[in-house]
Amino acid sequence: MEFYVSEQHEKRRRMFPHYNYGGNSEYYIFVCGHCKNEKRVRKMPYTGNMCTYWSDGRIEACNDWQISYMQRCPHCGNYYFVDINEAERGFGSEPLDDGRVDIEEYAAVCSDREFMESLPPEVMSYLFMQYVQQYNDTYRRASQAEEEKKATYEQSRMFTEAVLFLTEFCRIPEILIADLYRQAGMFRKCLEYAADNYNRIKEEDLETLDRTRLLAIQGETAPFIIKRENMK
Repeated sequence: MEFYVSEQHEKRRRMFPHYNYGGNSEYYIFVCGHCKNEKRVRKMPYTGNMCTYWSDGRIEACNDWQISYMQRCPHCGNYYFVDINEAERGFGSEPLDDGRVDIEEYAAVCSDREFMESLPPEVMSYLFMQYVQQYNDTYRRASQAEEEKKATYEQSRMFTEAVLFLTEFCRIPEILIADLYRQAGMFRKCLEYAADNYNRIKEEDLETLDRTRLLAIQGETAPFIIKRENMK
């Protein structure tokens, strides 16, 4: 498996006053670092003003949140990172990719231990966090999960491995660490960590921590909504 992280370079920017007009759409142009072919990804329009914060770190905003920073090239099959803010843009009516990466693709990348260990820590952190959130999207998040779908043993094992990496080797907020332990079914670990780090939690996050502790006692693993915020 190969991976390419492109260097930041100057891009031409095209600005359009409307996202959709006469059947046309604004899109990003991503260039594969391996074969140099382009991939055109639809720029999602604003759909509202609310921003939803989940206990697994997922932030559902009103635009672009579903486009992954890791993309798979449709031409050569390799993965590469993109900087959405630096990407060139276009405008047209041709078929466009939605820019999403599903749980099977993240699992394929994250399960390749040799490949993952060759990446910078911040890249590993991003990929494991994306796996955790995609797992919750697929099997747990009420707005997206399909009730009849069940995670495989390998997917659950990978979820636990991702949580252990994030909680032990990454600098993430204590409130997130506690809830990731809960989501992985490590209820005792969650409660012990919450108790040991209670005084380090920001006052505004104590209500969230108390909910994490209560859900751990009840044996619940699904992420929950922390707050909804108006972005106006």
